[in-house]
Amino acid sequence: MESPKQQSTSQTNYSSWNDTGPATKHSYAPPSTLANSPSRSKRRAAEATEDYSLETDEERTRDHDEDIDDFDDEELATVHHKQRYAPLSTAFVIVQVIILPLMMWQCGVAPLEINPMIGPYPDALNYWGAKNAVLIIDDGELYRLITPIFLHAGLIHLAGNVLVQI
Repeated sequence: MESPKQQSTSQTNYSSWNDTGPATKHSYAPPSTLANSPSRSKRRAAEATEDYSLETDEERTRDHDEDIDDFDDEELATVHHKQRYAPLSTAFVIVQVIILPLMMWQCGVAPLEINPMIGPYPDALNYWGAKNAVLIIDDGELYRLITPIFLHAGLIHLAGNVLVQI
């Protein structure tokens, strides 16, 4: 009969570690074997997210619905789909791109010493509805909680936000 030390080295089981130290022996495949055979959910997720650029929208929708039915909730949470169009984001960008030139046309472009963002004078932002706590609280101008979303200090500020949004 083999000693316990010889027995543990001759077995094909692999031990694992947990927070308190070595765990009990488990019978599972070594990591190199797992790397060569992806799990069922990963394989199915990869198949579900293939590029469907040659298919029509109707075919893509039908195939997508069939793929979704094959997944359980846990697997479905791991599948990510990139949206092809972003109509709300695009509309939001268009509104922002229209407002800044209007501000600059109406209020003028400030010199770079005053506004290095290449935009209107700072008081133009307040005139167009920038956040001003005194006016919101004392005068009840609650619209100032929404309008700052569309305002930008200048072209550099607008370009940075638009690049992030698109």
